Amino acid sequence: MHAVLPDWKIWHPLAPDRPQAVIEALRNKHLKPYSIVWLNEMQQYLLPQPDGPKAAAALQNLLADISEGPILLLGTMWPDYWELLAPGADGEGGLELAVANGAVGQLLEQAITITVPEAFTPTELDAVAHLVREDPRLALARQRASNGQITQFLAGAPTLWRRYEQADAPSQAILHAAIDARRFGHGRLLTEGFLKEAASGYCKNIWDSLSDNWFELSLNKLARNYRRLPGPLIRYRVRPDEQPVTGDSLYYLADYLEEKGRIERQKIPPEQSLWVASARYSLHPTDLIQLARSAQKLKNEHCVDLYVRASECGDAAGIHWLIRTKIGRRRLVRAETLIDDHAPSGRLFAELSAAASTSGLVLDAERFAKRAFLLSDPTGLRRLAYDFAASGQEETAERLYNWGAASNDMVAISWLTRRRLAQGRRQEARRFAEAALSLGFPASLMQVAHDYLSSDDAAEADHLYRKVAELGHVGALRREAEEVSRYRQHRTALHLYRVAARAGDPLALQWLSWHHEGRGEHLRAEELAHSAARLGNAHALHGLAHLRLGAGCQDEARRLNLLAASMGDTNARDWLARNSSSPSDSDDTRMPLPSS
Repeated sequence: MHAVLPDWKIWHPLAPDRPQAVIEALRNKHLKPYSIVWLNEMQQYLLPQPDGPKAAAALQNLLADISEGPILLLGTMWPDYWELLAPGADGEGGLELAVANGAVGQLLEQAITITVPEAFTPTELDAVAHLVREDPRLALARQRASNGQITQFLAGAPTLWRRYEQADAPSQAILHAAIDARRFGHGRLLTEGFLKEAASGYCKNIWDSLSDNWFELSLNKLARNYRRLPGPLIRYRVRPDEQPVTGDSLYYLADYLEEKGRIERQKIPPEQSLWVASARYSLHPTDLIQLARSAQKLKNEHCVDLYVRASECGDAAGIHWLIRTKIGRRRLVRAETLIDDHAPSGRLFAELSAAASTSGLVLDAERFAKRAFLLSDPTGLRRLAYDFAASGQEETAERLYNWGAASNDMVAISWLTRRRLAQGRRQEARRFAEAALSLGFPASLMQVAHDYLSSDDAAEADHLYRKVAELGHVGALRREAEEVSRYRQHRTALHLYRVAARAGDPLALQWLSWHHEGRGEHLRAEELAHSAARLGNAHALHGLAHLRLGAGCQDEARRLNLLAASMGDTNARDWLARNSSSPSDSDDTRMPLPSS
């Protein structure tokens, strides 16, 4: 960078952590023109959740703002991370694919990529000989790196790999546990407790010969610097402005060792202790979910423990996903056990009921539906009963609906009310409907009232309508009146409007006013319109004025509009303003049509 842009300033954001350093600096506009933003090990800026995508979005905004430039954004990462994060990353869902398709992928899509080869040829090195001579580190790497592996040498690769290969068995066990943890989805930071428990499984062949303090001795050797180069394991020091996530010491693998270790161990299965240690010591839900999915792919039973720990850390999606996987594979008994033990959920029991039903397990489906209902999710019971009714199994459906009605489910009560009416068992239907009304649902009792009205028992119908009104459901009566009138059930609508009007509904009073006006009962119509206006619906008077204007009574229209305007109706005021000059001779005597 200094060789190519000698006058530019280099900024390497680090604190309080890498993503947050980027976000805060760009938010506060600390970056000046002619700056190089150096994101060494760029995945450490982009992968952490939730700040990684935020940092990516902030960097996109920086690149898009030409007033901030010129600025060079220079990042480095190992090829495995590029394949993981770059646009079009091929994954099976989860964190990687979400990151690649979001702000991180959009940022990397703008990148000009330079692939650093595994090794530089002598010709390539000769072409940059002047740069090599000017930097003693490059000169040393040119001299000592085997087969032109300059990058690896600069990363301390030879020393790191030699320390790994020459480490004693307990130290190698710790490193193998750390490498496997990273390749199966654990985050960068590993606690000391995790490393100790995980590594114990990698020592099974030498366990009896280990000293009591084998772990502490091996960990100290691995974390010791050599010729100012960090060791294979590097202790992470929590900065003063950071909130420690655990009282345990934190370590991370040297980058090159992690990269090469992934390749070396890619076909070697992990020890069981890795999953046990992860479930006990991993603290971040994202780590736990990724490890759980890895364990599940390997058909390892410890995946359940990891999903459960993730839910305990605040991410229940993993255990729910596992349960739904079991349901999808028709492992219903196992799914029920998981729900009972780890995720009591009405919705999951409802899904379990649906799966049992499609598998022909009627009694299990009914049992699961009832369990869902008791956990406040009635959808399973309703769907199951509906399916039975639709397939002609009405007795089975009725048994389920009766159970739901006994538990005050309104869909069940409504269905039973309709069924009893269809069977001519009106008194039973009425009992169901009155129970629904006591719970605040008037629709079923209005169905029964309609049935009385259809058999010319208007008195009993009005009695039921009044009962609905007395319990405060006047609006429901009026809305039902509007609905049945659309289907030309005028007799039923008239009864409903009358009951609602007696209960003081201003819109029902308006409708009855216009109804009586149409029948020539003008005094009654005006009386009802005045009642509606006193209840805040002056539009009833304006609508009545419109009807009288249509009958040629302009003076009556003016009188009623004056009354409506005095009570706040804006349509009446507009009409009076248009017709104030000469009402008898004006051509513009149009009025807005009254809304029904």
